[in-house]
Amino acid sequence: MMKKLIALLFTVLALLIICSCGENPAGTEPVTDPITDAATEAPVRDVLISDTEACNYTIIIQKGSPSTITTVANDLKACCYDKTSNQLWVNRDESKDPADNEILIGPTNRPESAQIGDALKQNEYRICFVGSKLVVAGGSRGAIIHATKLLMDTYFTSAVIKLPENIDIKGEIDVKMATDLDSGWTSLVFEAENGIDLKYQIWMPKNYSADKEYPCILYMHSAGVRCDDNSHINTGEAKFLRNFESGKYADECIIIAPCCPKTHRWVIDRKDTDTFDFVNTEPVEYMVATLELFADYREKLSIDEKRLYTYGMSMGAHAVWNLLVLNPGMFAAAIPVAGTGDPATVATMDKTAIWIFHGSADGSVPYSSSVKMNDALIAAGRTDVKFTTFEGAGHGIWAMTADTAGLFDWLFEQKLD
Repeated sequence: MMKKLIALLFTVLALLIICSCGENPAGTEPVTDPITDAATEAPVRDVLISDTEACNYTIIIQKGSPSTITTVANDLKACCYDKTSNQLWVNRDESKDPADNEILIGPTNRPESAQIGDALKQNEYRICFVGSKLVVAGGSRGAIIHATKLLMDTYFTSAVIKLPENIDIKGEIDVKMATDLDSGWTSLVFEAENGIDLKYQIWMPKNYSADKEYPCILYMHSAGVRCDDNSHINTGEAKFLRNFESGKYADECIIIAPCCPKTHRWVIDRKDTDTFDFVNTEPVEYMVATLELFADYREKLSIDEKRLYTYGMSMGAHAVWNLLVLNPGMFAAAIPVAGTGDPATVATMDKTAIWIFHGSADGSVPYSSSVKMNDALIAAGRTDVKFTTFEGAGHGIWAMTADTAGLFDWLFEQKLD
């Protein structure tokens, strides 16, 4: 009898095990809709970043991050404090050991940053969790900043800041805006509509603010410093830029300095003449690309349209004279240094203040080039044109020009009516 009882118990136990096969493990049962009885996926868990009780996360940025990344990280911190009264601290990646709860902004030394960021193109961004870490990644500074601001504007809006654990926001920004700009010089490439990849340098003042309008100088270099590596602003010819950087207007102006490669020019070859024919000559492709670049920045930066200036040396001065013909009434002031223009076009320059420089013994660009332009402007009724002759000087007058007393004061005083 006992043997039969034991056998029966084993049979019942086996049946129970068999019946339980295929059932959901504890805690993984699907949610059942109370009306339709249909099984649905379990609800997504929210990850709490901060509330009025505590902040559970820390912001991590790369050691040596540019000021724009640091600024947007601190903006996120300030927004969190404003909403929850709790601090979302910002730390450099090398100053803190990795923790579970971190918001990684940009390319930090945490592997999660590379896991997401390395797959992104220059104008792409992505916001998602990798484990418990919230990754804010982008293919460029501009994309990272845009993503961080999007995160702030979308989720940092109340006293309880939380995100769904399956958050995955992807997007793109305008490729031309992909690289954000720090103060000082930044080396970039502009993709022009005519197919030219135009290298250029841009100078941004400290504490640039979109609430303020800035004058802007279009700087055109000579044939002698043409290059393929954007080094044109670091030559001896660039004394004008060095004086600007150390002067009182350094934080008050934007400079755009396009780079012409060794195989091209800003204007057609002058063939040793002392005049150009800009009336019957179409602008060359690098001039077209430069004008597009200049227009692009005038649209996306806070630039004062009444205080646009242009400076150029030698081939760059030829370009300055050409710019005035192609854009009558655009520039408030122009400084052509040892360049050749078209006397037939001076009527188009009536709104532009002009200061001409040339050496009387120039063996590369005839001194008569500037004399003819000055004479033509005077014949057209201009009484405000300035003409400085360096007696006995040859072609290399860039330092003497840049060191001319009052040059920058005169330039920044000019403004279109």
